[in-house]
Amino acid sequence: MAFGVFIHRHDSIYEDIPSEKYQFPKQYLSRAKNCEGDWVI
Repeated sequence: MAFGVFIHRHDSIYEDIPSEKYQFPKQYLSRAKNCEGDWVI
């Protein structure tokens, strides 16, 4: 089980909608996949 904390910045270059989607650089994808199916804050 992995735990994740994603931080949304109002000045982000990404078009994040925290309740729907969260974008991040590809280098973090493998880390984020560990959280898939678990709770993320």
